Amino acid sequence: MGLTKKDIIDITSKKLRRSQKEVSEILETVLEVIQERLAQDQPVTLVGFGRFEVRKRAARKGRNPITGEVLQIPKTKTPAFAPGASLVSAVKGH
Repeated sequence: MGLTKKDIIDITSKKLRRSQKEVSEILETVLEVIQERLAQDQPVTLVGFGRFEVRKRAARKGRNPITGEVLQIPKTKTPAFAPGASLVSAVKGH
């Protein structure tokens, strides 16, 4: 299993020598701000880390794979993340 929000709070709390409650409040606030901005179709850029944005897909026709029936798929919006150069480099091991 990967890193959880609780793990992030624990690690950050130890690194910064701050209480878990304080770190939790800060993390929750940061996530809330990101969510609010995305809900307003505003991108959020964290230089070096990446960019959160809302991607829009136009309405389109699709096909039911079982029946072959043609369907109308409505337009949608979805959150997306594009990693920054520093994050890509760290993952690649450079």
